[in-house]
Amino acid sequence: MPFGECTITLEDVVMLLGLKISGAPITGYATMDWGALVQRLLCMTPPESMLAGGQLRMSWIDRHFSNVSIFVWQPYLELLPTLPPYCFEDSQVWRSIVLLINFHIVDHHYADRVMRQFGMVHHIPAPPIHPEKLHDLSLGGKDITDWSRMHVQFVQEWQSRLHRVWTQPACDTPHLSNSSEYMVWYRKHTRRWISPSSAKEGYVVSTNLRMYLNNYL
Repeated sequence: MPFGECTITLEDVVMLLGLKISGAPITGYATMDWGALVQRLLCMTPPESMLAGGQLRMSWIDRHFSNVSIFVWQPYLELLPTLPPYCFEDSQVWRSIVLLINFHIVDHHYADRVMRQFGMVHHIPAPPIHPEKLHDLSLGGKDITDWSRMHVQFVQEWQSRLHRVWTQPACDTPHLSNSSEYMVWYRKHTRRWISPSSAKEGYVVSTNLRMYLNNYL
């Protein structure tokens, strides 16, 4: 995004869904209706032409979810005192750098790349690591697969999650100067806009925002 990296974290999962985040990995035998899953998560069902197995075309997502409102880095601060204790049982895992497992799906939880979402000083992150085993993974002929055995090395990494918690010093504001070390790095290494039209509009907004932040923050 124009203002820097952000992502869905394990903290979001607890606060928005009320799910426990620490325990045995979700793995075993499964079948999946991908269209129904998209409907459940995004409240819209894509046409079959927009789905290819477990993949959803970005053009459909861009058409229906192209605009992002003002981003709030720590949206739960005012809600924390009102939440039940179970929401905080595994709070130490929110900042874990681990592999998240859902049957055949294995993805990284790069908490260290979004420290501003935890009220901490941001830093230039290390390059992401993508296990070669996942690049070669095919679901062809895998209607019945014991993913707990197939992904045993990733399960073992998840089990060490409490030893993979990242921390940084606390920060006063999530807004970073346009000339900060991280933002200079970010602009060189990321695609901030998806399409030429959004880039044109975003450039104007981004320029005005940078002028404001540099002058008043």
